[in-house]
Amino acid sequence: MYFISRFLIYFVLLLVSTPIVYAQSCFEKSESFKEEKDKYVGKHSYDETSERAKNTREKVSAYLNFMDIAEGDWKGTAIKFECFGSDRNPRKKFEKNVVKYNNKLFSDKSNRQKFERRTFDTKIIRSENLDISAMLPAAIPRKKQFYVILDVNEKNLVLQSRYGFRINRSISNAPRGGGTVGVYVYRESLLTYTLSEDNKKLNIKKDLYQFGVLVESEKLKLRLERKR
Repeated sequence: MYFISRFLIYFVLLLVSTPIVYAQSCFEKSESFKEEKDKYVGKHSYDETSERAKNTREKVSAYLNFMDIAEGDWKGTAIKFECFGSDRNPRKKFEKNVVKYNNKLFSDKSNRQKFERRTFDTKIIRSENLDISAMLPAAIPRKKQFYVILDVNEKNLVLQSRYGFRINRSISNAPRGGGTVGVYVYRESLLTYTLSEDNKKLNIKKDLYQFGVLVESEKLKLRLERKR
């Protein structure tokens, strides 16, 4: 009972002191989609090597410096929405969570971020690990998700990952009453990090685009609990 009371008080205080406002619209186009237009969607032969080359040594050095500053244990709140419906009739499904966030930089210069979300209404805890590498082509560990560094300085970092995969979908009008068909899905993930002047507050924004349009977005407002 004592734990639940502390949890409720902490959650309410965070919601009051750190309001999160969403101005984004469902199915709005990503900046990459706007720039590339017809070349964006269905890009099966995505040239990952050329994307890696965009991460110059100077950018990688600045990225590692930012992650070193942001390394530690954080706690805060998050609000997330998923998009449903159509362009003409979009619907947002919102979810609010209390979040524990751990950011660790490894000796191979890769980065692991762990998110632990606790929903306010059901108390369900969900964990997510995000393994990131922004290394130059020869050094990138293949098991890590590669991100292009779009922008970086001492207080701000923007990372982008673009990837495609094939899924099987059931079809009812196939011969003999059913079957599956392979569908190629193309996604873009955009991560935006902003540190406060004293490096004790961190905002993270996670945007997920599918075929160039926004389908999911999450904003996290965090406070530093323990520096590693």
